[in-house]
Formats: sequence, structure tokens, C-alpha cells
Amino acid sequence: MINLYTSIPVYKTKLKAPNSLSGKVKQSSANIQNDVFVKNTSNVSFGDNLTLMAKFVPFAKEIEDYVLKSSKLELSDIEKIIQRYSPTTKIKDFNELPQNSNAHNRTLAYFKQKINFTVDGKPIPEEKEIYIRLPKYLNKEHKLEFLDSIEHEFIHILQEESSDRVSKISFLNKFTQNGLDEEKIKTLQIMPQAFNAIEYNMAMPLYKFLEKENNMPIPIKSASLEVLDKIYQSMTGLTAEEYIKYIKTEIIKSLEESYGKFDKKVINDYVALISEKEYEAYKKTIEMLNKKCGISGPCDLDLRVVLYDVFKNVMLR
Repeated sequence: MINLYTSIPVYKTKLKAPNSLSGKVKQSSANIQNDVFVKNTSNVSFGDNLTLMAKFVPFAKEIEDYVLKSSKLELSDIEKIIQRYSPTTKIKDFNELPQNSNAHNRTLAYFKQKINFTVDGKPIPEEKEIYIRLPKYLNKEHKLEFLDSIEHEFIHILQEESSDRVSKISFLNKFTQNGLDEEKIKTLQIMPQAFNAIEYNMAMPLYKFLEKENNMPIPIKSASLEVLDKIYQSMTGLTAEEYIKYIKTEIIKSLEESYGKFDKKVINDYVALISEKEYEAYKKTIEMLNKKCGISGPCDLDLRVVLYDVFKNVMLR
């Protein structure tokens, strides 16, 4: 049995754990932007030469101290902390998030940055923005879920700004360095759709199996690849690796049927890049949750880290 959790082609809302682990996942159609190619010759700063961990470690300590010790959380205070490590990142209220975003209705933090292109193919990023929904309750559980979302999204920002990480802009610069043609434009349009569809489908069996009502870690005996494979075999009839390979093949095939020829290698490389970024973000934030909850052994959320490790390894081959 192979259980494909969405029809193909699918451009569903991306599952943004922790906030979409329960409840019905909202569907949304893919919106291909036809107006992203604009003339722009502005110089853009991409941050300093510090490594990701050199910035993330002090940020994490500061944001955790603020959130866990405060009796009231303010967006202005959070923005001050974030801008000490990423001066160009803006903080906005979640209510300001555009309606066509793929954020789930329980998402607490959402990183958004549109990338435009000059007529000769140079990618120009717009401002980095994190849309934040402050928690309704300030008990430990809700504060930790909030920290999980904030730190996850901020890691994605640091992945774009740090000297030891490949940014999306660097990836796109390499792809468009010799200019744009019809196939390249189509490939650019398909990139985020391909990742969202593959990620959604590959993660759904685990989320369905765990059936979590929140994002708090629960200790388990083992969070090994063997355990993950048993879950995927029970849910899909395939191991995690076999299922991801199947999902990848089916979605790329469907996209090709729908949109015609595009650069499949570049799509694969893009999905590999973003899957590595997600793996790193989940790994770091789950380490934080385990530490704050006093869990020294494996927890159920560690299975998500194992899953994204398999995901990135499949895409990197």
C-alpha cells in the first residue's frame, strides 16, 4: 500500500510544526507571481561575516530569558532583541500577514521575504519580516511553544545572513548568472511549489501517526531511523526513504505534466537546500524544548529531526 496524502498535483499549505500538528490543514492554491520580474538596481546588505551559531547562541539566550521571565510580552521588545542580531529584519503583528500566505491558523511566527528579479535575472530580496502572534496564555507550555516558533523562524533568517551557510540569494544568483530564458523563469516559479508539495506529503504520515495536540516533547524509548521506518511502513507500506523517493518522483512528474519542461536538476538542488535548512531549524529548536522540559533522552519530536535528515539525504543524492 502507498498512501499519498494529497492529490497530485498538490500545492497545499505547508505544515509548519508545531502549530499544524492537530486540526484540519487548510488548503490553498499555488499563486504563480507573474509580476516578480522588476527593474531594481539597489544594493542590498546581506549581513556580516559571523557564523550562524555565533549569532544564534546569544540570540537564543536573550529571547529565552525575555519570554520565560516576562509577565507580559511586547512585539516592540521582541523586535529590539531580533534587530540586535539581524538589524534589517522587521517584526509585524500576525494580523498584518497577507491573506494569500500559506501560514496555518495556529502559526505563532512566520518568516516572509519576497525575492524580485531584475530583467537580466539578478535576484533582489525585499525586507525580511517575521509576523508574530503573541501567545494567549503565559504559562510555561505556551511560552515554550512560542519560543519554538520564534527560534525556528529566526534560524531561517540567520541561514540567509551567515557566512557559513548557503543563502537562497546565493543559490538563485548562481542559477540566473547567465540571464533568464523561458525555461529558467518557469523553473523559478516552480521551485517553492515543488518544495511545499514534497515536504507536505513526506511529513504527513508522521504527523498523522503522532496526532499531537501541542508541540511539547514526550519522552519515548527510541527515536531511531528503525522506529521511523516502522511508522512509515504502517502508514504507507514503505520505509521513510522509499516513501520520500516516491513522493519526489510523483510530484516532479506531475509538475512536468502541468507546466512542461523545466530544469529538474535545479529543482532537486533547491529542494535539497531548503530541506537542509528545515532540518537544522527543527534540530536546534527541539534541542531547546528538550532541555527546557528536562528531557535527557529521546522524545517523540526527535522523530521529526530523523525524518528531515532522511529528507535532505534523499534530495542530496
